[in-house]
Amino acid sequence: MRSGAAASEPPAQRRFPAGCARRAPIVYHAPVRCGPRGTCGRGHGRGGADTRVTTETPTTGRTVRDSETTMTQLVLPQHANVHGTLLGGTAMHWIDLAAAVVANRHSRRPVVTASIDELSFLAPVQVGQLALIQAHITLVDRSSMEIRVDVDSEDLLTGERRHTSTAFVTFVALDPVTRRPTAVPPLLLETDAERAEHTRALERRRHRLERRRATREADTGTGP
Repeated sequence: MRSGAAASEPPAQRRFPAGCARRAPIVYHAPVRCGPRGTCGRGHGRGGADTRVTTETPTTGRTVRDSETTMTQLVLPQHANVHGTLLGGTAMHWIDLAAAVVANRHSRRPVVTASIDELSFLAPVQVGQLALIQAHITLVDRSSMEIRVDVDSEDLLTGERRHTSTAFVTFVALDPVTRRPTAVPPLLLETDAERAEHTRALERRRHRLERRRATREADTGTGP
């Protein structure tokens, strides 16, 4: 055990190179805008899912690096299709798992998959190669979180890496007792890259809501 003097030292702080100016983190929460009753897409109208948030929004935010996750999977024959490459369904399963870990780490609540906005397969992953899955949070709403997941392949013999897939997955945090959507901590953005990704995530969210609204109007016959 270390000496008492050492034990009384304050926790180590993250160090940055001398002269490196660092801006204070910015707290972001996506704006919540509700339209007329029954048209906001949040279940406030008749027939909508019950998406009422059960608790106040936590005031202590978390950073992107607090929850980022990397998974490594060796592609074996049981993961492959008849062409000897990774099954798309298996890749989706791994993507969902990595995104769920990020959402759990950020919210520290049970989470469920709400949607996958986009999933592109750009190159195959061969049997015997590694699938390197990297996931990080890009956007926080009241109870939902958007997670970006990138998948690369690595050839274990040559070390060559290729980007193979990108997906944007939305999760909703649930209250562990009521099982209803619950508020999650705000997102602290520390770098210019994180702020740029957050801006793009807001645009994706806007398109999500527009598609959801158009689908609902088509189903109910209430559109123009």
